[in-house]
Amino acid sequence: MGKKGLSVEEKRQRILNIFYTRKEVFNLKEIENIGSKAGVVLQTIKDIVQSLIDDNLVEQDKIGAGNFLWALPSKSQQMRRIKIDDLSNNISELKTQRKALAQELENKKEEKPQSKERIEQLKSLKRLKELKEKLTAERDSLKKCSKASYEQNLAEIEECKRKANIWTDNIWVAKSWLMKQNPAISESDLNAHFGLPSDLDSID
Repeated sequence: MGKKGLSVEEKRQRILNIFYTRKEVFNLKEIENIGSKAGVVLQTIKDIVQSLIDDNLVEQDKIGAGNFLWALPSKSQQMRRIKIDDLSNNISELKTQRKALAQELENKKEEKPQSKERIEQLKSLKRLKELKEKLTAERDSLKKCSKASYEQNLAEIEECKRKANIWTDNIWVAKSWLMKQNPAISESDLNAHFGLPSDLDSID
């Protein structure tokens, strides 16, 4: 029996781990090279990266003629918190629906025991219970973030800030060199050409 290939989610996690563990900014070719060595089929990496971008887990920006990619662990943590909040709201709504249905079933039971409508309501209640259990399990799974994991995320955020400041310094150096080589070019022209904000500054 042949070896089973990776699922889409497994591929996404391996590509995302490249960003998290290396804490660097890459272009697509670099990710394809590293990702293929990590066991992800080369031809699928571009689509996997795009799916991560679409889900706001990977950032993409164009600098000059190149597209650059990076991911912040803090962004993933924020997405998990949002997911937990959404699931909590869904569960709260389901509890309200369940209570209303339970009351309605009791009323129907008194009016017409074992009616067709009551049977349908019971089936609906059962489906809601199953959905509630599924959502609760998913929410509890997302909450399983240890203190060590939280502290690691904080350390990774600081490392990302440090690397971002290095990139900012490099941009300033490059701008200074270009303006010295081309006195006719102003700083505002360079900012406009490369899409840089006028208030670009280091992160505290």
